[in-house]
Amino acid sequence: MVRCRLGAAAVALGCLLVMAGGSPTGAAERPVGGVDVSVLRAAAGTGRVRVIVELRLGPNASTRTIRTTQRNVVGGALGTAVWARRESGTEPHALSLMSITPAFAATVSAAELDRLAAHPKVRGITRDGLSRPMGGGLSAPN
Repeated sequence: MVRCRLGAAAVALGCLLVMAGGSPTGAAERPVGGVDVSVLRAAAGTGRVRVIVELRLGPNASTRTIRTTQRNVVGGALGTAVWARRESGTEPHALSLMSITPAFAATVSAAELDRLAAHPKVRGITRDGLSRPMGGGLSAPN
């Protein structure tokens, strides 16, 4: 799981914040799913950052429950128009819904990231993108 790989980095960053006198007390400052939201907010800067949002649901959640929760979180944090225009191709968040996994991906601003982090149904937020395999990766055959 991505959370395991990022966990050590998040812990190290948290220690640095504490040593520097920072205290992440607000909902948008607290680590969400092992990732410090302030790191993602900094990545967004004045623009947007692509993230994967993991939802807080039980292990046996039905696809209907997953879809309903996706709609509620997207509507609450990003606005109901985002959900309504998700398949039109004109929606700037480039919303991608996971059909079986309780998660979705979206391109969000720093303010939207804060609203997602504060939502009670959000379990984790990670930056979306390619990553390198752990342990040196694969080597080409000779």
